[in-house]
Amino acid sequence: MYLLPIIFTMSVSAQNSYRQLDADGIANMVFANDAIEKNMEANYNLKTDFDGDESVYARVYFPKAFGSYSIKSNEQFMVDVYVDGRFVQRKIWANPDSDWDQIQVYVLNTGDDDFSRLSSHVETLDIGDHSVLVSVGIERYQKTKDIIQEDGSIERKDVFLMETISKGTFTIHIK
Repeated sequence: MYLLPIIFTMSVSAQNSYRQLDADGIANMVFANDAIEKNMEANYNLKTDFDGDESVYARVYFPKAFGSYSIKSNEQFMVDVYVDGRFVQRKIWANPDSDWDQIQVYVLNTGDDDFSRLSSHVETLDIGDHSVLVSVGIERYQKTKDIIQEDGSIERKDVFLMETISKGTFTIHIK
């Protein structure tokens, strides 16, 4: 009678053993040279250091299932990539499944990269180590702001801010 709850608890714990939340409630991600199947992370060589010509995949964890976030019609789910602190590219995911609690991102040299500009950006990097940040979030509406144009007219623009729900960093070694 008590065996079933113990087995269930162990199963859920094993499935989520790679997901971690920082002090701000932002989830992590893990990286590998191969696409990382959901709940199969133990079968991969997870790492944070890559040569510039290696394939990089990310298993991105969310703090909770995507459907748990209240997303308005003018807000979007997105993934940004930065190299050495500089923005490189944003990918918008339209209509993510509400039960998603993680996603696979094809970061670099995968043959089907989610960031088409990243590989060409990496080719221009100087020899040495470079930090790559992958940040996942929801673009949240903040307010409407009046912008005065050069001709004196006023244009109303919506102001958005990214609510980060997951982030991870890895290093690329350029030789």
